[in-house]
Amino acid sequence: MNDAWVADDGKPYGLVTTGWSMVYGPAGGTVDFDEPNFVQTRAEFRLPGSYTLMLQASDGEKDANDLTVITVYADPNQNDPPEVYAGSDYSGDLAVGGQPGVQT
Repeated sequence: MNDAWVADDGKPYGLVTTGWSMVYGPAGGTVDFDEPNFVQTRAEFRLPGSYTLMLQASDGEKDANDLTVITVYADPNQNDPPEVYAGSDYSGDLAVGGQPGVQT
Protein backbone atom coordinates (compact mmCIF):
# COMPACT_ATOMS: atom_id res chain seq x y z
CA MET A 1 0.00 0.00 0.00
CA ASN A 2 2.89 2.34 -0.80
CA ASP A 3 1.02 4.72 -3.11
CA ALA A 4 -2.21 5.10 -1.12
CA TRP A 5 -3.14 8.56 0.12
CA VAL A 6 -5.92 10.51 1.86
CA ALA A 7 -6.56 14.24 1.49
CA ASP A 8 -9.00 16.43 3.44
CA ASP A 9 -10.05 20.10 3.47
CA GLY A 10 -9.45 20.36 7.23
CA LYS A 11 -13.15 20.77 8.00
CA PRO A 12 -14.87 20.34 10.36
CA TYR A 13 -12.23 19.37 12.93
CA GLY A 14 -8.96 18.95 11.01
CA LEU A 15 -8.71 15.28 12.01
CA VAL A 16 -9.11 12.31 9.65
CA THR A 17 -9.35 8.68 10.73
CA THR A 18 -8.48 5.94 8.28
CA GLY A 19 -8.61 2.16 8.06
CA TRP A 20 -7.89 -0.75 5.75
CA SER A 21 -10.08 -3.85 5.42
CA MET A 22 -10.50 -6.84 3.13
CA VAL A 23 -13.75 -6.76 1.12
CA TYR A 24 -13.29 -9.90 -0.99
CA GLY A 25 -10.70 -12.64 -1.19
CA PRO A 26 -10.21 -16.31 -1.98
CA ALA A 27 -11.98 -18.86 0.22
CA GLY A 28 -9.97 -19.14 3.43
CA GLY A 29 -7.82 -16.16 2.49
CA THR A 30 -7.05 -13.51 5.07
CA VAL A 31 -5.04 -10.31 5.14
CA ASP A 32 -3.02 -9.08 8.11
CA PHE A 33 -2.18 -5.37 8.07
CA ASP A 34 0.81 -4.22 10.12
CA GLU A 35 -0.99 -0.98 10.96
CA PRO A 36 -4.58 -1.16 9.66
CA ASN A 37 -5.31 2.45 10.68
CA PHE A 38 -2.33 3.91 8.82
CA VAL A 39 -2.70 4.89 5.15
CA GLN A 40 0.80 3.61 4.42
CA THR A 41 1.00 0.08 5.78
CA ARG A 42 2.25 -3.40 4.98
CA ALA A 43 -0.14 -6.29 4.25
CA GLU A 44 0.51 -10.02 4.48
CA PHE A 45 -1.71 -12.34 2.46
CA ARG A 46 -2.27 -15.92 3.65
CA LEU A 47 -3.25 -17.55 0.33
CA PRO A 48 -2.67 -16.90 -3.36
CA GLY A 49 -5.57 -15.29 -5.20
CA SER A 50 -7.29 -11.99 -5.89
CA TYR A 51 -8.04 -9.71 -2.93
CA THR A 52 -10.14 -6.55 -2.95
CA LEU A 53 -9.06 -4.14 -0.21
CA MET A 54 -10.80 -0.98 0.97
CA LEU A 55 -9.21 2.16 2.38
CA GLN A 56 -11.75 4.21 4.34
CA ALA A 57 -11.42 7.74 5.67
CA SER A 58 -13.66 9.91 7.84
CA ASP A 59 -13.38 13.52 8.97
CA GLY A 60 -16.08 13.08 11.60
CA GLU A 61 -18.90 14.31 9.34
CA LYS A 62 -18.20 12.84 5.94
CA ASP A 63 -16.81 9.47 4.89
CA ALA A 64 -15.02 8.30 1.76
CA ASN A 65 -13.50 5.05 0.57
CA ASP A 66 -11.67 3.54 -2.35
CA LEU A 67 -10.99 -0.03 -3.45
CA THR A 68 -7.85 -1.65 -4.80
CA VAL A 69 -7.35 -5.17 -6.15
CA ILE A 70 -4.20 -7.09 -5.25
CA THR A 71 -3.34 -10.37 -6.98
CA VAL A 72 -1.11 -12.70 -4.96
CA TYR A 73 0.73 -15.50 -6.76
CA ALA A 74 2.00 -18.69 -5.14
CA ASP A 75 5.70 -18.81 -4.37
CA PRO A 76 7.26 -21.03 -7.07
CA ASN A 77 9.82 -22.24 -4.49
CA GLN A 78 7.15 -23.26 -1.98
CA ASN A 79 7.04 -26.96 -1.11
CA ASP A 80 3.42 -27.95 -1.69
CA PRO A 81 2.09 -31.27 -0.39
CA PRO A 82 1.76 -34.14 -2.87
CA GLU A 83 -1.57 -34.62 -4.59
CA VAL A 84 -3.20 -37.96 -3.75
CA TYR A 85 -6.14 -39.77 -5.34
CA ALA A 86 -7.23 -43.13 -3.92
CA GLY A 87 -9.71 -43.91 -6.68
CA SER A 88 -13.50 -43.79 -6.84
CA ASP A 89 -15.60 -44.86 -3.87
CA TYR A 90 -17.09 -48.34 -4.17
CA SER A 91 -19.93 -50.03 -2.36
CA GLY A 92 -21.02 -53.55 -3.17
CA ASP A 93 -20.27 -57.24 -2.78
CA LEU A 94 -16.61 -58.06 -2.45
CA ALA A 95 -14.84 -61.33 -1.87
CA VAL A 96 -12.59 -61.13 1.20
CA GLY A 97 -10.50 -64.17 2.14
CA GLY A 98 -12.43 -66.31 -0.33
CA GLN A 99 -15.80 -65.45 1.24
CA PRO A 100 -18.13 -63.78 -1.31
CA GLY A 101 -20.82 -61.37 -0.18
CA VAL A 102 -18.87 -59.29 2.38
CA GLN A 103 -20.10 -55.66 2.40
CA THR A 104 -17.76 -52.69 2.82
